[in-house]
Amino acid sequence: VRTTSVDPIGEFIDSDKALDVASQHGLTAQDSIGMGLTLMGKATAMPQMSWSITVMKDSIFTWSIDAKNGSLIHKGETKY
Repeated sequence: VRTTSVDPIGEFIDSDKALDVASQHGLTAQDSIGMGLTLMGKATAMPQMSWSITVMKDSIFTWSIDAKNGSLIHKGETKY
C-alpha cells in the first residue's frame, strides 16, 4: 500500500488566494495560521482538493477552500 503519491495533482490556487478567500469569510488573524493542501479521493472518479486553514484563539476556527476554484466549502468554529 502506497502511503504517498508521486502522481501530479493538477492545477490549484496558491495559498495566498486561499487566505484571501478565508479573509472574505471572517479570517482576521495575521499570524499563527496553520494551513495545508489536502487531496482526497485521488483513486476515485471524483477527487477533491482543498486548502484547510486553521486558527487557534479562544476557539478553533477552520475554513476549507476549494483548491480548484477558490470557493468556500466550509467554515467552522469549535469552542474548547
